[in-house]
Amino acid sequence: MRTVTIPKEWEQFFAGVHGVAEIRDPSGRLLGHFASPIPDQAELLRRATTRFDADAARKRLETERDRCISSEEVLQRLRSREPAA
Repeated sequence: MRTVTIPKEWEQFFAGVHGVAEIRDPSGRLLGHFASPIPDQAELLRRATTRFDADAARKRLETERDRCISSEEVLQRLRSREPAA
């Protein structure tokens, strides 16, 4: 994940944004998203984002695409293994 440092004068504005918000320029063009941290989950989010490697995930998807199955196929497999009621 990339880090963007904002000017000090923007700090108060972002402090008032809670949850996920779209960041747009005056013409309405989407610039990105901002997600305010939830205090008890901020450390979990930081750890999760530093451990996720987007390039490795893309490479794995490209090399293992033929081994991928949909979530519906996963559910069907799980249901087929359920004991009879």
